[in-house]
Amino acid sequence: MVTGTATCRSDADCATHTAAASVCVTPSLENQTRFIRVTHLPSPNMLFVGYPPHLQYADLLTGLLWCHFRSEEAQVRKIKSTNRAVYVVSLSGALAVVNSVPCFALDGQWMLNALLEATLVGVVTDRQKRELIGFFLLLAGSALLAANVALGLWMVTAR
Repeated sequence: MVTGTATCRSDADCATHTAAASVCVTPSLENQTRFIRVTHLPSPNMLFVGYPPHLQYADLLTGLLWCHFRSEEAQVRKIKSTNRAVYVVSLSGALAVVNSVPCFALDGQWMLNALLEATLVGVVTDRQKRELIGFFLLLAGSALLAANVALGLWMVTAR
């Protein structure tokens, strides 16, 4: 979309580039939102829609992601140079792991239910028995998570 389209300011501009009937359109943006084409050589161009000061923070994260595909050594070097990116990636990863624990009121509860429905339908045909198995697994996961939090708090306060 960035490199394959011509810039137009009116419908007449579009007609000069293609033989088919074309209409020049512009995005409808909110108050301070902008539509920006970012050229970041040697990487391909990127489209950014949003508040322009946020682009400087987005560049840190996209730089980290672009670097990830090149090599592990480059990824480590980029992570060491941007502390904010390290904190964002670490916190997001930790929250994803905790959220996927099979525990009541977390997403792990729904993941466990989907897993049990996908795997135990042929083995345990009674729905109530499958729900009972899921309940005990959720109870065990909740107890382990609570014990882990309690142990962590105890270790921090025992110093």
